[in-house]
Formats: sequence, C-alpha cells, structure tokens
Amino acid sequence: MRATRFTHVSIHAYDFEESMRFYVDVLGMRRVPSPDFAQPVEWLQLGDQQLHLFLSDGPAPAYHHIG
Repeated sequence: MRATRFTHVSIHAYDFEESMRFYVDVLGMRRVPSPDFAQPVEWLQLGDQQLHLFLSDGPAPAYHHIG
C-alpha cells in the first residue's frame, strides 16, 4: 500500500502561548478537541490537516512525528 497523505504533524513548543498565537492568529488554524495528556497539548486544524502542539522546554523529543 502506498501512502497518499498524512493527517497530522506533532511538534513541541518552548513558548506555548506565543506558538498558539502564531498558529491561530497568523496562520488561521483553529483549535479542535484534544485528549487530556499529562502536559499541555493543543490540536489545531487547517483544512483536513492537523498540528498537534505540546509544551516542552527541552530539546526535540523522540515523540515528534508525522501521522
């Protein structure tokens, strides 16, 4: 089977509020319901693509991914 698209990208943010302002106010993404995780996480959507943004002040974690 060949992949035809991806559904989301998951990345971290050092400054969660500033990152949210950028993705929502500048890029026009909208918040969508997200699961309750142990750390702050927001799921944003633009068209049928999603960005899963989570708070982390360390280096890029192993759970960055494209799904």
